[in-house]
Amino acid sequence: MTVEDVTEKLVAEQQKAQLERELSHAQKMESLGTLVSGVTHEINTPIQYVGDNIRFVRDGFGDLIELLNKVPDSAGQRRYTRGSRRH
Repeated sequence: MTVEDVTEKLVAEQQKAQLERELSHAQKMESLGTLVSGVTHEINTPIQYVGDNIRFVRDGFGDLIELLNKVPDSAGQRRYTRGSRRH
């Protein structure tokens, strides 16, 4: 009858299993990070587009209001102010 001590072998297998679980978890976190990055990009792109166009229109109307204010109405009053509606 032979007796073999398998303690080291069991410890090594447990360590290997633990490392495999940690690797799997790290891969899942990496995938989640990639997914979140993509979703964030898809949300920010249209928001930035809208914001840029709002600034463009606001600046354009500012120039238009300045031009309209150079032409007095029948009472000689300014008709428009930036950021408000017609008086």
